[in-house]
Amino acid sequence: MIVGLGNPGRQYEESKHNTGFRVVDELAKRWHVTLWQDRMEALVAQTTVDGEKVILVKPQTYMNESGRAVGPLMRWYKIDQPDVYVIYDDMDLAVGRL
Repeated sequence: MIVGLGNPGRQYEESKHNTGFRVVDELAKRWHVTLWQDRMEALVAQTTVDGEKVILVKPQTYMNESGRAVGPLMRWYKIDQPDVYVIYDDMDLAVGRL
């Protein structure tokens, strides 16, 4: 499962917070994915890449609430945490580091 975080709505389309959405959209384009479903507060698409099932997810809950969509989707598709990749607009930095 590849999850791209972002905020729904036209006013956020070009904001840095939608980096995750844009990356997932680019992957969908490269993999010729065109069918998206509205499922569990997210836009979800499925494809196969090199024989591996891939689920693309764009939560529609706003970034800070994306777990409301991702958790239920993980349970629905029976996906373990190590098999979830989250794309977002920030870096992981140690506390106090800029």
